[in-house]
Amino acid sequence: MAFRDDPYGAHYFGLMLKGQQNGGDLVEVAHFHECSGLKSAAQVFEIEEGGLNGRTHKRPGQSRWENIVLRTSTHTSMELLEWRDQFLQDNWRDRRDGAIIMYNEAGDEIRRFNFRNGWPVSWEGPNLKSGASELAVETLEVAHEGLDINDTQPTPPPAPPEEVPEKLDLPQIPFEYDSDVITPEGLAVIAQASQDMDRMNIDEIWLEGHTSTSGSFSYNADLAQRRADAVKEELAKHNPDRKVYTQSFGWKYPVASNSTASGMAANRRTDFYTTSYASRGRDASPIQPENRKYDPPYNHRDTAAAAEKSGQ
Repeated sequence: MAFRDDPYGAHYFGLMLKGQQNGGDLVEVAHFHECSGLKSAAQVFEIEEGGLNGRTHKRPGQSRWENIVLRTSTHTSMELLEWRDQFLQDNWRDRRDGAIIMYNEAGDEIRRFNFRNGWPVSWEGPNLKSGASELAVETLEVAHEGLDINDTQPTPPPAPPEEVPEKLDLPQIPFEYDSDVITPEGLAVIAQASQDMDRMNIDEIWLEGHTSTSGSFSYNADLAQRRADAVKEELAKHNPDRKVYTQSFGWKYPVASNSTASGMAANRRTDFYTTSYASRGRDASPIQPENRKYDPPYNHRDTAAAAEKSGQ
């Protein structure tokens, strides 16, 4: 999803002040319903040009900052009221730097209005009325000696983590008939597979060796194991720290019919899995090849599922 840079809302903000008991760090002391006075203006001097009616030059004078007015609901904290009490007792030294913080709906800071040498000009308590349902609201007015603004762009939401599949969708690693030698095409597939696993931070991989039904099951089980071991050895050249486990299943789990040359070629393969064969309930015991038992081609996994469904 693309990040949408929406205009800022003006409904969620807080006040931070430098405390006297926290090493001078800014600490958030309250959230507010309303804030006004974030304004600066310069005095304008008008100079009329002699001899030309209607021509007036405007020159800048002294700039000034308006007082910040904050309205908040009454709560248990007395910090702002105590700050005002310091000045009622003629303690004019307790001037503080502070900031008005704007937040987005997710609670992330998006803008900060920093003020210097602030002090509370006035504090007004809530209007109390019996039977009223409104919040009790206090008002604090703060004089200061200048504002600066820090605009913090909200961080775009992170991309969702890439989901690691149980089986990696990679091209088949081809082997010649009755051979455990990896072909040049197979070497290219292994190199790409290693890069994909590095990108997905996969540090363990299971290789399943499979064959067609030419020859005995025991011979094919050994051939499939040698093929899986050959792929493991080649993977170690790309990333020796990755743990690679191998398991042979012979001809037991075909992906195509062994009644055709193309189907037999498809079944001569090594599959990459990110979970172990044990967690998928793989069974490496021999079975009768599908092209000798059933027509259409026999698939051990489909037959086992059908037997389980029927209660056999």
